Amino acid sequence: MKVLLNEKQQEKYRWLSGLSNHREASFSRKWAQRWVCKRAYEFGWSDELFSGFEKFCSYGRGHSLGGGAMERVGKKYQWMAFHEFLARLSDTYQWINRGYSDLPDDDYEGPWQINLRDIDPTIWAKRNGEYKTYHNEHCTWWQPYNFPFPAEDDPKAKAGFLWDEKTIPEFSKILKRNNPEEEGEWAVLRGFWSENKKYSADELDSPYLDGWFRINAICIRKGDFDSLLKRLKGQTLCGPSLVSVPSTQHEGFFGEYPWHTIYKHLSGWQERQDNSRDRIPVKHFVPYAQYEWESGGNDYSIDSSLRFNVPAKELIQEAELKRAQGKWGVGSMGEK
Repeated sequence: MKVLLNEKQQEKYRWLSGLSNHREASFSRKWAQRWVCKRAYEFGWSDELFSGFEKFCSYGRGHSLGGGAMERVGKKYQWMAFHEFLARLSDTYQWINRGYSDLPDDDYEGPWQINLRDIDPTIWAKRNGEYKTYHNEHCTWWQPYNFPFPAEDDPKAKAGFLWDEKTIPEFSKILKRNNPEEEGEWAVLRGFWSENKKYSADELDSPYLDGWFRINAICIRKGDFDSLLKRLKGQTLCGPSLVSVPSTQHEGFFGEYPWHTIYKHLSGWQERQDNSRDRIPVKHFVPYAQYEWESGGNDYSIDSSLRFNVPAKELIQEAELKRAQGKWGVGSMGEK
């Protein structure tokens, strides 16, 4: 074979012989690796300039005191070359449908399709607000309630708290709130509040008290109200899966929400769920979505995964909401 083919033809034969089915031919990984290596040298990496630094001052991922945040200069050049290669590839070659049954996959739209977005540069938060504990510690104007746990470590007082219906929050005051810094009334569409009170380090000798509630707002057609009330009568409605909340998915940038093409399939409208006891049995609208960005991988810009609620795409678009200084609320006509 080597006698009949020159070096370039041998490489092409190697690539073609690796195609084992009738699908479209994909780009050669070997060619990609060689291009990235060559481009890294063209960027300026050389043994004379960087080998000493890389030997004594940088570490592989996961081996340094910072958890691997410091990389070799050569590795950075390789990342630069790799992303340039992907840009050239997406501009020049045809995207191959991966055969998904639940999503259209005929076109290449962006690097999120192949999980190659490293960080979200449009948000600088490094963690959620109260991230060190499952329980909440600080009240806010939109959630001012504290459970009236007994102050004393008395079994009768604890039992009285558990069975006293007066300890149930007055939700009419929790669902409608006034911001002390602004005029107008706000509706709380989603929330979860959890508190506990421990009276002793020995939980068997002195049991602690827990209190929590969940807010999941939905919008339904007026004509479906009686049917929904009948279907939900007698059911427990405190499960976290009762309302299916649309997610921005892992690699959707916060600053791109909701106008970017990555969110074109996102919708607050949910069809009726007749086959599930834990879902809403009528068509309904979820007026919020959840922004999500997972920690790990190559992302050292955050300390933990980010998850928080944002207005539904339809609300933002139809009410013409604008985001200023990290918050939603003022429409183009100045109306809230």
